Amino acid sequence: MPSNQFADNIALDLAQGRLLELSEIYAVDALTDAERTEIDAFVATGPPEQRTRFEQRVRQTQETLASAFAMEQADPPASLWENILAQLPKVSDTSSAVAPVAVAAEAADPADELSVRRARKAGRPGLSTGRRWLIGAAAAAAVIVGGVGVGANIISSQDPGHQILNAADVQTKSVDFPGGGSATLAISGSKDGAVVTMDGVSAPPPGKVYQMWLIPKNGSAPISQGTMDAAALSKSATITGVDAASAFAVTVEPDGGSQKPTLPPLAALPLST
Repeated sequence: MPSNQFADNIALDLAQGRLLELSEIYAVDALTDAERTEIDAFVATGPPEQRTRFEQRVRQTQETLASAFAMEQADPPASLWENILAQLPKVSDTSSAVAPVAVAAEAADPADELSVRRARKAGRPGLSTGRRWLIGAAAAAAVIVGGVGVGANIISSQDPGHQILNAADVQTKSVDFPGGGSATLAISGSKDGAVVTMDGVSAPPPGKVYQMWLIPKNGSAPISQGTMDAAALSKSATITGVDAASAFAVTVEPDGGSQKPTLPPLAALPLST
């Protein structure tokens, strides 16, 4: 089991199994170039399932933060920055040489250690107000995804996609597309759902969309799980009802989707074990 404590450097965090805990700060680029390169190398040489879960969690964080905050050119309101800071543990002044985290009678809260790390970067010269705001948001996101409740949810623990990706029984399956690329499903039986991520799949033809389907085990009609146009391919999608399905399929349909799939499917993935 990975420890909930964060180390003083990324290499030790990775060695002790904290890759997923680092995904939120990676997602909003609250890392040095060296730290980011270190994580990239670790992910590239690790197991495919670990890479898939990390990339899905990074993507989910980016999508959630993008939805929660309109990223305008202007600096965000001061009150918003103050509200985010109010959610985070207190951090001592780190304007001079970085001091070690004080050891209390009880083990330090991992959120405190993340806050200190983010504060170190926030104190470096040349960091804009908007950049410091992103780092604060990243730290708050790490607190939420780590399961520590705060007053204002940035990433809601009630989000179905979040629950699926963090379920104890999550497993991944992939299917290749004939024109290149693949669809990866992170599937949780306990949550009766899956998170679908397209990787390297080309855009559908003009006037067409990709439509996702679940094929029921009982032989009834396929159930639509939504459509994807060119823009949607870069985002993950959450589907439900996988327990009753024998397969997942993707078809090419007219813009807006169809009531029933146009055969043959572009890709199909058996779900039953």
